[in-house]
Amino acid sequence: MPRAEQAPRRLTVVAHEIGPFGGMESQLAELVTRLLDRGVEVRAIGRRIELPAHERLTTVEIAGPRRPFPIAYLWFFLFGSIVVARRRSGVVYTMGAIVANRVDAAKVPFCHAAWAREPGRATRASGSGRLRRINAWVAALLSRAGETVVYRPSRCGKLVAMSRSGAAELDELFPAMRPARVIPNGVELERFIPDPAARRQLRAELGVAENQPVAIFLGGDWRRKGLPQVIDAIAKQPSWQLIVAGRGDVDSMTRQAQQLGVAGRVHFVGPVSEPERYLAAADALTMPSTYEPWGNAALEACASGLPVVVAQAHGVRDFVEDERSGLIVDCDPMSIASALVRLEDRELRTRLGNRACELAADFSLEKVADGYEKLLFGRAQAAVTPRISQTRGAVA
Repeated sequence: MPRAEQAPRRLTVVAHEIGPFGGMESQLAELVTRLLDRGVEVRAIGRRIELPAHERLTTVEIAGPRRPFPIAYLWFFLFGSIVVARRRSGVVYTMGAIVANRVDAAKVPFCHAAWAREPGRATRASGSGRLRRINAWVAALLSRAGETVVYRPSRCGKLVAMSRSGAAELDELFPAMRPARVIPNGVELERFIPDPAARRQLRAELGVAENQPVAIFLGGDWRRKGLPQVIDAIAKQPSWQLIVAGRGDVDSMTRQAQQLGVAGRVHFVGPVSEPERYLAAADALTMPSTYEPWGNAALEACASGLPVVVAQAHGVRDFVEDERSGLIVDCDPMSIASALVRLEDRELRTRLGNRACELAADFSLEKVADGYEKLLFGRAQAAVTPRISQTRGAVA
């Protein structure tokens, strides 16, 4: 008898943005690409989508505002729900609580209900003005309301966290949805590697000597991730320079650096399309977040052979080992400064960086695709995790 053909596997992915626009957006784009290569038919629905053309890919872009967030969120929640109702195909997977439709799985990239109960939490406003603070407050209120509406059994089949602590948080806050699944984010192991040539070139561009220790802060949401405390720590350690890569309140942070007399040692380079070059130029990553569901930048730094200086912030504990792959500190300038003093020791940096590189190898993007393929379709094809070559050690 002729062998029956396997029914096509279809997936509808819904997100505000999919593509090289940020950490989570890039992670989702990588996942879609790998699922397409595994034979899944994907329909991507979003406000902005940038994915390579593929015969099994259909994209549906929903025109609408991107800012301010409260208006953009409500706009997409309404019109995105209408489009999903009309255009959904197969399993439906969303990035957060962004549509009212019944979905099969929702990834929780940031739990706003959990953030709301963090003591002394910093504002997530991108600037210091009153209107920006009001915008951030309304955005947080809407996001929590969206979670309340969407994260319940009548609307969502499964919640997906990126870390063990994140899953525990979701189980506590949304008990009817237990248990939350854990699928960590991954890292492009072939892209984020120690690169001596890039290190020399970028340091020359910034006017930084080869033997001068350089810390890097990578990403947005600067106050939550501790940039003010990092700048204070740099002021206490005159041997260190700091690269700040990402989008944030540059004016406020520049004023802080000027008031502390370190403006010449803090380099604001803005959002970067090649973060691997900037990581290669650094000696350590500093990210003392007060709340961190995962920490893409920290994982990329680990893969690049850098020790990381992080706070006891949830998700990073899944891949950062204190005193082995990085240094876990309190989120205050003195604690961060003390860690930087220790990392002036080249041998310590090399030892921690090598271990960080080894740990990062467990978080390949192929493993991420395996996890989602099994979650969404009940099985995953075998995938080989790239091995670490001898060149993936830390730069001595």
